[in-house]
Amino acid sequence: MHQSKCIVCKCKLKVRQRRPVNKHLRKYLRKTFLIESSESDFICGKCSRPAYRQAPSPVLHQASLQNGGQESTCSAGSPPSVRLRVQTASKSHVYCFICKKPGPKLIVVPQQLRTEVFVKHNILITAHSRCCPCHLDFSLSQFHPDTLFC
Repeated sequence: MHQSKCIVCKCKLKVRQRRPVNKHLRKYLRKTFLIESSESDFICGKCSRPAYRQAPSPVLHQASLQNGGQESTCSAGSPPSVRLRVQTASKSHVYCFICKKPGPKLIVVPQQLRTEVFVKHNILITAHSRCCPCHLDFSLSQFHPDTLFC
């Protein structure tokens, strides 16, 4: 049985440890270690990490504006995450999310009312949140004005 070895450190590689040598790695190996490699060669994870660290960051595109001829650069990527500043109500079935009192007669806030509060007040009320019946005005299907968000 043929055992593959890393072309840099010559250690034996199990099947899961084998990383095929791509174009970027070949260029890195040629420049750094003066090693000529082929597509059938493998490299271990330990030896391939420095190559990926030195890889160029996302490509910047040059864009020239017609107004005044100013040039600007735009990155071609998006951030990995976006932080939203949205308040959330507690997610408890046991306590009222407004007054924090426990009670056996808590009711689930209707979907329409949760959406309205989110749009008007930027407060997210989850589907499992409950509140006391005294905080809701059932005739108008809204919260009492003095209870929550005013």
